[in-house]
Amino acid sequence: MASTFETVFESEVLVVGGGLAGMLAALEASMEGASVALFTKGRVGLSGSSAISQTVFLVFEGERVEDFLKGVYEAGRKLNDLSLLKIVIERGASAVRRLQELGVPLHGGRVNEDGSRFYSIRRGRSADLVLPLREAFLFRGIPVYEGFQLIDLIKDGDYVNGALFMKDGKIFLVGAKAVVLATGGYARIYSYNDNTVHTTGEGLISALKTGAKLVDLEFVQFYPYWLVSPAWVGIYASLFALGARLKNSKGEYFLSKYPKGELETRDVLAREIFLQDEVFLDLSSLSDSIIEEINPILYKVLRKYGRDNLKVSPVAHFTMGGIKIDDSCFTGVGGLFACGECAAGVHGANRLGGMALTECATLGLLAGRVSAQYAKGVEPKKVRVEAPSLPKEGDDPLIDLEKSLGKVMWKYAGILRDEESLKLAMEEIYKLKECFEMRKPKSLEHWLRLKSMFELSELLIQASLLRRESRGAHWRSDFPREDEAWQKHIAFSRIHDKIFLELLS
Repeated sequence: MASTFETVFESEVLVVGGGLAGMLAALEASMEGASVALFTKGRVGLSGSSAISQTVFLVFEGERVEDFLKGVYEAGRKLNDLSLLKIVIERGASAVRRLQELGVPLHGGRVNEDGSRFYSIRRGRSADLVLPLREAFLFRGIPVYEGFQLIDLIKDGDYVNGALFMKDGKIFLVGAKAVVLATGGYARIYSYNDNTVHTTGEGLISALKTGAKLVDLEFVQFYPYWLVSPAWVGIYASLFALGARLKNSKGEYFLSKYPKGELETRDVLAREIFLQDEVFLDLSSLSDSIIEEINPILYKVLRKYGRDNLKVSPVAHFTMGGIKIDDSCFTGVGGLFACGECAAGVHGANRLGGMALTECATLGLLAGRVSAQYAKGVEPKKVRVEAPSLPKEGDDPLIDLEKSLGKVMWKYAGILRDEESLKLAMEEIYKLKECFEMRKPKSLEHWLRLKSMFELSELLIQASLLRRESRGAHWRSDFPREDEAWQKHIAFSRIHDKIFLELLS
């Protein structure tokens, strides 16, 4: 074993990622009798997208699952993986019940006409979602390692059997019979985003290196209404159902041309808001008590700054693309499973509100169970790996490069795209990447995250250039219509450090 490795850990199932999907995967694998270790670069339950979510789960509780499935499939513009989607729909209600059993205070609303039902935590307290799961970890004695940055997965022949991590500049090796990636998405590549600092996509790039495929990277959902001035805070859609409005700099309620107004689909709203010079939130029809009940953080902002000049913008919110998995969360690479936002397939080209947490819960439980069962049939092997190639440390914080990358992606490869803007984005990224490769980073952990962000940005642009149509969250102004011939997936694979692209039906 190389002397550069600080410590060697061993477990049957290694879970990478500490959000809802990762926590449930670890808990379920432990319940199946496997020894489990969870590694996360933040704090478990408190650093991923789950920790800042609106705590809404959309589940199906009706009799005709086909009707609800059809609606979600249409919203995803027929690019959803139907086998995965059916699992999430059929098992979503039981996943919510499991969370309730673990102490998560989810309350159900009325059943909708299509058989769906929203479950949520009152006042949207995301802490009430994750803290009961943290307590379950303590109860079961599952070891948790926080502040560990993923470097790479370890592969022995055709099988993944561990991972390398970094903490405080030191390298740690973790051997495992099965690895579950639950590392989240990659929305941080955009300057305007509502994600935590941890959604930078290293899990996707690590999976790609092992032989797993990445699909649908061009599909990024932009949350349409985010307060960007005088403070930075999310605006809940339920406020618009009660009468909140959006107006442009001329005072026009520009969304009135749509039957659902401010409650149109997120892709439509994001484009319309983006096309305006400025957009402002009008809360004149809502009382303070209603706002405080529904959106308490926004209410605190209003108390401090008042209700005037509340500027709104879309922000990168959720990434539909990710690691290709089958209906058992298997990536196609021996020993490697994925779930949550880092995995693709459930949502297709656009996600319905409330389906993200339902997917995380349902597939997190499934990935934990399947990975534990897989690990039982695997003989332990000695993990062998060479020390990774890393740059020499210096005193460069790299912050300017990360900000520049975010601005390029937002301006040229964001909500509205065309061939010219996407090619400009690629040119700018090549320049930034050349600069990046010459710099000596102050933090190797930050360097690893930024490296993944550059790689994913390039792949997203390539896929966006190739998809010469508009579908779901991908909007090409030079190809504004959906093309039936493009009802297929753009997939990337990596062989001997070369990236290959293919189209999958």
